[in-house]
Amino acid sequence: MEEVCEICMIPRKTVHHHLAIILKKVLSDLKLKYKPITATQLVYKFGIDLDIPLEAQKKAYDILIKALQNGLIGCGKDPRGIAASAIYLSAKNCKCRKTQEEITKVAGISQITLRKRMKQIKSCLKNINYF
Repeated sequence: MEEVCEICMIPRKTVHHHLAIILKKVLSDLKLKYKPITATQLVYKFGIDLDIPLEAQKKAYDILIKALQNGLIGCGKDPRGIAASAIYLSAKNCKCRKTQEEITKVAGISQITLRKRMKQIKSCLKNINYF
C-alpha cells in the first residue's frame, strides 16, 4: 500500500478507504477472494531490495517457517516486521552486513518493532535449539 501511495501521491487513508470498498463490494460480486500478503512472501521481496544473497534469503525463509511452526503468532502482527526480523537474523547468521536501520528503512517499520519481533522469533526457536 505504501508503494501505491508514494507513486500516486495519494494519502494512505484515501487508498485504504477505496481498497476496503473494493474488497467488500467488487470482489464479492465477482466471487473473488482477497488474500493479504504474508511475511513469508515479504522475505524474498526485502531480500532483493536489500541485495542480500539468495542463501541468506532462504535461511530467513527457513527461520520464519520454523518459528511459525513452533508457536510464533503472526495473526494481528504486521507481516513486514516479522519478515524484516527474519531477514536480520539470517543476515547476522550468514555474516551478511546489514544494519537494523537499513532493514527497517526497506521494510517501512521502526527499529523497536524489529527488535520486538526478533525476540519473539528467537523465543520460538529457542525450544528447538535453532541458534
